[in-house]
Amino acid sequence: MPYIEIRDGWNKGMVYEIEASKLTIGRDDDETIPIYDQGVSRRHAEIFRVGEMYFIRDLGSRNGTYVNEEKIEEELLRVNDRVRVGNTELVFREGPASKDIPDPVMSHDKKLKETSTTIEYRLDHVDPADLDEPEDKNLAGDARRMQILVAAARTLAEERNPERLLNAVVRLASEAVDADHGYVFVRTSDKQELAIGARYERGGKKSPTVSTSVIKKVIRESRALLITDAATDPRYSGKSSVISKGIRSVICAPLLSMKELQGVLFIHSHRQDRAFTERDLELATAIALQAGIAYQSISFFRTQEAILMQAVSTLLAAAKLSDPNAADRSRGVARAASAIASVMRLPLEENRRIQLSALLHTIGDLGRDENKDEPPIEAALRAEALLRENSQLSPLIPGIKHQNERVDGKGPAGLKGDAIPISARILAVAKEYQKALEKDGEPSPKQALVELKEGEKNGLDTKVLEALRIAFRKGTLEKPTEILGGL
Repeated sequence: MPYIEIRDGWNKGMVYEIEASKLTIGRDDDETIPIYDQGVSRRHAEIFRVGEMYFIRDLGSRNGTYVNEEKIEEELLRVNDRVRVGNTELVFREGPASKDIPDPVMSHDKKLKETSTTIEYRLDHVDPADLDEPEDKNLAGDARRMQILVAAARTLAEERNPERLLNAVVRLASEAVDADHGYVFVRTSDKQELAIGARYERGGKKSPTVSTSVIKKVIRESRALLITDAATDPRYSGKSSVISKGIRSVICAPLLSMKELQGVLFIHSHRQDRAFTERDLELATAIALQAGIAYQSISFFRTQEAILMQAVSTLLAAAKLSDPNAADRSRGVARAASAIASVMRLPLEENRRIQLSALLHTIGDLGRDENKDEPPIEAALRAEALLRENSQLSPLIPGIKHQNERVDGKGPAGLKGDAIPISARILAVAKEYQKALEKDGEPSPKQALVELKEGEKNGLDTKVLEALRIAFRKGTLEKPTEILGGL
């Protein structure tokens, strides 16, 4: 929820949630944000809401109202804008109040004494170090292992970056069995050698402490290996390389996917009071097997992604031949569409499809006869035909084909409301926003949003419009999107 935080001056540290459509700032006791500063007029300024946009308006104050040190009469607010009235500075914020503010969150329509504090915890990822043992000690071990495996599965399923995945694997496995050191080795690009992909250093030691003989045995047999005590194990007690490195207890497990070796997990303890058990071996091996599948999936995904990006680049280049500004305009639409999708909390894969749809939203114009007018449905059909030629691009058809539909049912195909794919509704708003940005030559996001206030009357989805305004308020509209770096 948006709120106003007083950062300096009178009532420093107070936070006022914006729950109603309007709140006022001034020296009068009746103002919703009372500021007893001699530089502040009795009724100094007001903050009001239009949809999901918030504006501040000066009420003819004696000393003026400033936003980011510029004097204003009326201004659209965005997250972290600084407002100054008299000698008091306020900041427009979004979300839960900052933890370093000692004062309670105060709703603007309540008296000062009627305050309340709300704290919200959100658990996205489970860290093994944070897991509590169940009260029933007989269940503690199995319950904890199950929690760790669930945490590992969630982390590995969500991660798309191979470096971050390997770091998560070695940390999860090492902390789960209380190891001193952990390493993940992965195959090099030619698959002839292993290289360190990630490491965990409980003791702060930076140089690798591993046994190549142990790793070679695991690779040769494609199964996990447990050494409870290397000093007494007849297989390794005579090997000076193991003993001299201070390796006491070892777990080494292969990262496998469809019987193909992706790498090796090697974790060890050098403490005399910490020897790994068979249960530790089972837990580390389970994490390693999940990691092998996830790592291969990322490799496959990256290969497919490279092919897909090449196809998109080719189509963008073709569009640029007929319109030199087409690519830049499409990138702008993609940024806005991605920001909207994020606000609406659409899944990552759907967000990516919407970004790609935005990048290619004009491909229906390829092959168009410029000497004659044609209905939008013709471009939509051409776009559909082009996209069907590539199985990786065919999921983009709903958004691109129906981008000109209207929620009131007056579009080319007559689709209405939620019958229009969400990707198409987002594309429609993102396009209008980009068009408004380009209207006066010099891009002005604030002015573009003001012009879109009546967008619902033009057949745009009001929920998508609200998401656009929230994205602006949060400052995410201009952020680079996930797939645009190479395009």
